[in-house]
Amino acid sequence: MSSHVLSTPITPEKLKEVLSGIKGAILLSSPNLESRIRALLYKIDTFSQARDQWTYDEWSKQWEISMADLKSEDALQDAVRCAEFAQLAFALDGLFGIEALEPFHGSKKCPEIKDIWELVSSVLKGESQEWFFIKTGAPGMEQITLFFENREDLRNKSTGPLIHRMVRIHLWLPNGNRNPESHAHQLFGQSWILTGQGHDEQFFYHNVKNPPQGLKTGGMPQMARYQLLWPDKNDSSVLSNSPNGQPAKMTKTDEVYFLEKKSETTNAIDTTYTISNKVAHRASIHDHQVHATLFVFDREKEGIMIDAPIFGPLEMPKDDNYKRALQTSKRSKSPHVASCLVNIIEAQRQLELDLLLGRLERNEGRMDLIIAQGAFVLSNLIDAGFGEYAEGYEIQMLKDQYPKWDQRAFLERARNGSISTL
Repeated sequence: MSSHVLSTPITPEKLKEVLSGIKGAILLSSPNLESRIRALLYKIDTFSQARDQWTYDEWSKQWEISMADLKSEDALQDAVRCAEFAQLAFALDGLFGIEALEPFHGSKKCPEIKDIWELVSSVLKGESQEWFFIKTGAPGMEQITLFFENREDLRNKSTGPLIHRMVRIHLWLPNGNRNPESHAHQLFGQSWILTGQGHDEQFFYHNVKNPPQGLKTGGMPQMARYQLLWPDKNDSSVLSNSPNGQPAKMTKTDEVYFLEKKSETTNAIDTTYTISNKVAHRASIHDHQVHATLFVFDREKEGIMIDAPIFGPLEMPKDDNYKRALQTSKRSKSPHVASCLVNIIEAQRQLELDLLLGRLERNEGRMDLIIAQGAFVLSNLIDAGFGEYAEGYEIQMLKDQYPKWDQRAFLERARNGSISTL
């Protein structure tokens, strides 16, 4: 790897610390794997003690040499899993190394994310992919948790140890499932765009009963505060603010807030932006677009806000889709596997990079090449069970590049062979 981020050596102790967070992510959904993972991490730690520090290339080359004498299939499989866990740990340590020290304004280019993503995506297409839990999250996206760390010294009486740091992949598929509300996060967040374009708005929020002195509220939107409540596992009529694995209900409170716009940015591939836990934000992604980010939540930066607010309309709209999205926060297990989602991200990412680098020319005579690369994205979408959204994705893809064209007419010509393959 050429990136200076991944050529930075880390100590065995630091490697062990990051591996512990990877173990935490897997055990969120598969506690039965604890003894198996503990044994694998012990092998990695024992091997790593041979040096005071390692770069990723040094570690991976020496580990590959150590595998040469392995004979049994089980031993080889364990060795491959160990290599994948260490690879992910080096990638995440690199990610933590480029994390912002504090929230910053706007969006910044981040070329280092390319090498980090290559390591992460390789692991999620490997032997260990089925160990990483995928869920459909509240904002209408697929989530893959890569790292989860809580601290026993930070406890909430009702929910137990508090989260300290978490890393997830967020993937919005072109299924039109987008949640409309603005919300705050418990922790500082930083997002790195892997593919697709997203529009992020951030807001200060002020209770209408006690706004800051001198605040000009004319024309400022008023929003109701909502909260997530979880039904008791044994009695669904009993609700509490303690997460327990059940689908949460989003309930409107009597509190009303002014939302004062702080900033808005449009974020594209290989850029990064931050979200303070002192503000609310709303991410807007087109219904038919593929969009993916690598996201870090980190308590070190700003502490933790246990009761992070969610904002919605003062009165529930008649729009059933909006009502359904706002009323229920689905935290359900996704039917997809990690490699399937990663393949979608990588195909869309390659299409975008080709366009940015001028490999796909923006003229009608070469449009078949864009269609061909888009077809690769589509094939992965179909494999993931999203074939019914194919045309919407195709039209949006063309509209992004050629807003003045009649996209449906062009697609028809491409499908009936009127445009030749060059």
